[in-house]
Order: sequence, then C-alpha cells, then structure tokens
Amino acid sequence: MHKMLVGLLSALFVKACLLTSIGVAAGPDVIVGFIDDGREDSRKGTKIGLTASTNSCNAGDAPLDWHRLPSNKHPAISMNFYRLMNGRIEQLAQSWVKHAFYATNRFECQGIPEVTRPCQDGPGGNLLRPGCSDYYGEDLNADTSHLGPRSRIENPATGEFNGSTAQDLTGYPESGPAERIMLVEEADLRSSNARYFVEAHYITADDALAGNARNNVTYREVKPILRTGAWVLRREAAEVRRQPAVAAWKEDGAQLSEIETLEGRAKSYIIIGSKANPVGGGKYRYDYVVYNMNSDLAIQSLKVPAPVIDESSIGFRSAPAHGEIWSNRPWEHKVNGGLITWSTERFEDNSKANAIRWGSTYNFWFISDAPPVQGDVTISHFKPAGSNAGAVTRAVVPGR
Repeated sequence: MHKMLVGLLSALFVKACLLTSIGVAAGPDVIVGFIDDGREDSRKGTKIGLTASTNSCNAGDAPLDWHRLPSNKHPAISMNFYRLMNGRIEQLAQSWVKHAFYATNRFECQGIPEVTRPCQDGPGGNLLRPGCSDYYGEDLNADTSHLGPRSRIENPATGEFNGSTAQDLTGYPESGPAERIMLVEEADLRSSNARYFVEAHYITADDALAGNARNNVTYREVKPILRTGAWVLRREAAEVRRQPAVAAWKEDGAQLSEIETLEGRAKSYIIIGSKANPVGGGKYRYDYVVYNMNSDLAIQSLKVPAPVIDESSIGFRSAPAHGEIWSNRPWEHKVNGGLITWSTERFEDNSKANAIRWGSTYNFWFISDAPPVQGDVTISHFKPAGSNAGAVTRAVVPGR
C-alpha cells in the first residue's frame, strides 16, 4: 500500500551522459522484446483509440512472478504514443495499465542480443522463466477486463500496488474503451513531416527489487496509415529495446540528461531533454521535455534560466490522462529574476494535481534572441521528499 515518502529519499545523482549500454543484471529482469500489430481499436468523437501487441522477455537469471489478479505479483503494462515533428518530441497519448495474468514461456526472444540465456522448455503458468517470452496481442492489450488505472499503481518505483483494488473505479470519472488505451486526435496522425513511436513499459515488483527497472521500456517507430476507414501503425524500424521513446529525440540533436533517485528500496529515473532551434531573425526556440519513467515522487515544477525571453511565446503541453482521478489542468508559468518557472499545484494543496507522474512526458518551450549555452535547470518533486526536494542537471539554455 502507498505510504508517504517523507525522509525516504536517501540518494540522488545526475548522469550528464545518457543512454549508454545497460548490462544484464542478476535476478528477474523483464524487458519488452517486441512491439507489433499497432492499429485502431475504437473511436471517441474525433479521437482514435490505438493499441499494439507486446512481447516481453526475461533477460535475467531468475524467474519473474506472473500471477493473475487479485495477486499483485505480476507486471502492469502501459503504452504511450509519441510524435517527433519540427524539432520537438511530444507524447500524444497514454494508456491505462494492462494487468498480466499468464506467462506462456515461449521462445520468441531467442536470438536477440538483449537475451543471452536459452529459454528452458516447460509449461506456462505463474512464472516467466529466464530467457523465455510472453506475448500479449493487441486485442488483449485493449481488453478492458484486464485494464486498470495507472493511479492504482501505488509506487511505480517499487512496483507495489493492491491487487484487490487495482481495477476498482470507485470515485473515478466515467470512461469508455477508447479512453483506456492510447487515445489520439485523428488530426495528429496526419502530419506528413512527422515521425511516430509506440512505447511499451512493464512495471513489476520483483524486477524493481532486483535493481532492473531501468531497462523495462522499449519503443518502436511506426507510420500511421488509413486503410479502408481504419488506422494501422505500419512498422518503420526495429524496436529500440530498453530505452524510452524520448531517446529518439537525441537522434534529432537534442541533449538528454538522466536523474537517478533512490526512493525507498528501489531506484527511479527521470530524463530532462533540451534543444535550441534557430527560427530566424537571430532568435531561437528553446524546447524542453521532462520524462518521468517510474518516480512515485513525481515532478511539480521546472525552472530554466531565461535572461532574455519573448513572454508571448511561452508554451506547455501534456498528454491528457483519460478516465483518471488526476487533474489535466495546464501548468502555469512565471518569469522573474532571469528565470522562467513552470509549475502545477503543490501536493499539500491538491494531491490529484497535474504533476508529471510515471510514464509521462511534458513539453515546455519559449523563444529568445539569446544564443544557446550550457546551464543548470532545476526540477522539484511533487510528493514530500525530505531534504532532497529536487534535482539540478545540465541543459541547453539561453545565454546572456
């Protein structure tokens, strides 16, 4: 069950160089081996509900728990949808979590470089054996009987949740099938100059306890195509395993920095991305993303040095959380003393505020005529975290 994390944040450090290769650790280690079969599942007004299949692998040397509800000893699977366009990467949609219920223990992960152990032959059941795979088709990943709100995951860093209440919707707003998967404005699928990505993320307690949560996210580039009145997501490239979709922005020239935090017994990860693009007339558009992989503390504010800024150009975007108890209220901004600060409400004032929660990426931007330099940006946590209430990392910022 969820407990306040006051005083439990015992270590924090920043990795300025992000996304180096990750070795396979001991213990249970679930990764997303394959993302496939992306397509339209349902519609709601002008929005399209998208789904995809996922195939996981146990890249560790110990079995991974895979018990069905009401047990909480199984992975909870979320999916996100991203667009990279005009130098900016944006999260367009986020799904609820699909609760895993049966490990098939198949051999589909054999031969991929991330899995070095052979799958031992045997029956499926309540454990995913080392080297083995488990496949969930796009229909199953969109089946509302297996879905639950992300907010029911009480601590994504440790993988803890109450299996008895994981699908309890008491107090939640009404939602339909399309709102519980990746719900995207149809117009956002028609950008001809954009790249699109599906991201899959597995949260599970025994993997987190073994220290293997950092590699549980995989993304794949796709192309939305309208066929006979329904959208499909054509595969454009192979999966980029063990990395989040924001890593694709690095290919586009962005700078990424990673913040690793010890939250109780497990580590959490936050990525800060930044980029400056010339927009003519000696001006630059500065873009920032804050991606929360699995921090239960969440993010309440972002502070960026901005000595010279066009205040009318300041922007913010977040993917709405549909059918959730969390607010979707846009963040406010303030410019003062050469700094711009974006923020949502404090936890003490509204525990359901629109903080950057796990599996979410928020966008921030402005225009300045100051050329880019390296500087410090600061985030603060949403939930109380003792004396370490935030973190500082390097990013691209306007110079003086």
